Amino acid sequence: MAQESVLDLIGEISPICLMKIKHQLLGMQRGEKLQILIRDTEVVNNLKIIIDRSSDEIIDSVKEQNHLRIMIRKG
Repeated sequence: MAQESVLDLIGEISPICLMKIKHQLLGMQRGEKLQILIRDTEVVNNLKIIIDRSSDEIIDSVKEQNHLRIMIRKG
């Protein structure tokens, strides 16, 4: 079973969120999953563009009460 990590970015600002996500993904192995908790929709839009240009994949996105929960699989 692939390992899963959680990155809580609720309250973080846009450029820092993207840097932390990229840093986390770089340290992961193919098939591992990263769950991201985030509130900033600008980051989500930029993240989708970045992921589309990589071998990684957004496998789930759920709107919670006050944030989004996004699951990425490392490609």
